Amino acid sequence: MEQGKNIDEPLVSVFVPSYNHEAYIEECILSIVNQTYKNIELIVIDDGSTDHSREILQKLQKQYGFILEFQENQGLSKTLNKIIGQYAKGKYITGSSSDDFMMPDKIERQVRYMESDPDCSLVFGKVYMVDNDSRIIEGLAVVDPVEDPIKSVQFEGLIESNCIPAPSVMYRKDIWEKCGGYNEHSIIEDWGLWLEFAYSGKIVFLDEYFAYYRWHGSNMTTYTLEMYTAAWEIVQGWKDRMPQIIE
Repeated sequence: MEQGKNIDEPLVSVFVPSYNHEAYIEECILSIVNQTYKNIELIVIDDGSTDHSREILQKLQKQYGFILEFQENQGLSKTLNKIIGQYAKGKYITGSSSDDFMMPDKIERQVRYMESDPDCSLVFGKVYMVDNDSRIIEGLAVVDPVEDPIKSVQFEGLIESNCIPAPSVMYRKDIWEKCGGYNEHSIIEDWGLWLEFAYSGKIVFLDEYFAYYRWHGSNMTTYTLEMYTAAWEIVQGWKDRMPQIIE
């Protein structure tokens, strides 16, 4: 990952929380180390995988030299907070689940935008849905589409409908710190964080594709009842702060 690195470009910390994705983890890692943008640090924590993820990651780490840690299972949100809070040194943060993967120039395009708009706290775009064989699934979306590029990403719009697919996101680390990180008490770890970003700063939608989201039977989004319950709890958690932002 050192070859071709330009020290004048801002460092980007890239996280991968790995868990039982032996069939996909190599594609995920390769999509990161082969990015067109070279000033990155890749941080991978395996969260207690019971398949062959450990052996695959050890092989890849020897080849590409990224940060790698193995831990007993702690859950996604705790793992993300550990990666960013303890390891990440970059100005910007982005990442991928261990079964998803990035477009080759995702980081380059998003850094270019973030550097051009200092007021932007978080930038995101669209993702392709793919099957187990990495084939694009037409007509399937993991989150609600962006109806209005401005209103949809403001707090009032975002609390009604989450339009931000996590694999497409890049954000500023200092704002992540101010927002308090990921919610370790919710199975919807990202929506609450997006709301914090919208509440305290500026979110920008780019009408471009940035990543590939894997759709298969073990996705957390398939647990419909649990997701609705968690979503309701997130909305309820904002009720005491709502009068401050709604005229």
